[in-house]
Amino acid sequence: MTKVQIEDIELDLTKLNKKLYELPKKVLKYLNDYLLPDEDIELSLRGAWGTERRGSQTGDKASGEFLFFDQSAATKAFRGYQWLIIWGYSWLVITNKRLIMTTKGIMTTETRDFTYDKISSVDYEKGFLTDRLTIHAMSSVEDIFFYKNVVSVSRKLPAIIRSRIDRAAKKTELGPPSENPLKILKMRLARGEISKEEFEDLKHLL
Repeated sequence: MTKVQIEDIELDLTKLNKKLYELPKKVLKYLNDYLLPDEDIELSLRGAWGTERRGSQTGDKASGEFLFFDQSAATKAFRGYQWLIIWGYSWLVITNKRLIMTTKGIMTTETRDFTYDKISSVDYEKGFLTDRLTIHAMSSVEDIFFYKNVVSVSRKLPAIIRSRIDRAAKKTELGPPSENPLKILKMRLARGEISKEEFEDLKHLL
């Protein structure tokens, strides 16, 4: 695999070391058991280190965070131990169903995933040594960092993810799958809920 096209965006992997985009056998085996029957991996990209969870936007302290200033010494020690056993390279995996973040550590594997309809927004920050991709999903904020040797691919990730978010939102607008989607669109058009242009755009997704 040297070139990948996702959502009309072409990713050129020819200049990357295969270790940066080919999942290690142990991680791949784990994910194969984790994936749904009709789910396929479209892209995997290695991060700089383990992913970080910054908790909910209302100030909750999520389990992915370490060493808060108001923690007791015992709690800090436990957090440090937790950080140690999950330390390892992180992987961002894009499938046709969801976004998966997984880290294979010394003693355990930590995995978090989000279907595209649960992702509210995505940010990308360019840094001096690393770039940071931030996923806002449900009540949590997830960070994954990338070294400069993969930025030719990582900097295109936000566009891909945003496209998937939009696609998921449009599918939700079509209503329950048990009903005839085209009939629903025609009813919405007749009620004036959508314009003729929106009707044509949504019809192409059926």
